[in-house]
Amino acid sequence: MDYFVPNFGQDKEITNSIEDEKVASALVGHAWSFKTPESWEKWRNRAKDTDYNFAPELSDEMKTSANSQKIAEDQVDKPFKWDLDTLVQTQDDPCYSSLGNCLQTLPPVGGLGYPIDYKVPSNGPDPDMVSTMENEKIASAMIGHAWEFNTKKSFEKWRNHALDVQSYNYDPELSHDVRETQKHY
Repeated sequence: MDYFVPNFGQDKEITNSIEDEKVASALVGHAWSFKTPESWEKWRNRAKDTDYNFAPELSDEMKTSANSQKIAEDQVDKPFKWDLDTLVQTQDDPCYSSLGNCLQTLPPVGGLGYPIDYKVPSNGPDPDMVSTMENEKIASAMIGHAWEFNTKKSFEKWRNHALDVQSYNYDPELSHDVRETQKHY
């Protein structure tokens, strides 16, 4: 059902607001520019300029992975089910209790079948780390700033001041008046 709405012209408040805006723009030397080529260029959504492909062709690696998954599903006659239980560990580790006591359920002791605790050769520091440290020293000298780690000054600057407050007393001693009131109650 269509309703007829009579048009009585612009509302007086709207007309006054438009006039007030013109006066204010003249006072501050600024004019609003709506729907001009300049304002459109400044405020337009540039993301809409990109023609996004909603059905891109898969890469060769993705095609190979999908094919491998299909072969594996065909071998076990069961499609792979993507659910939370297969992607995330949702239960405790069976070797340890949820109480943190791992002594009661230690894994069995025995030969592992491969060597452990063998010597690892030390070839010195990583060359990339050495060059990074040298570059940091040069950059610090160039800008006149030195890092401060594990110093008293840096500790005072960055420590958690909230830890200085004593913990809240959840069991305060009641005053004599309160104890007497409770006794007589």
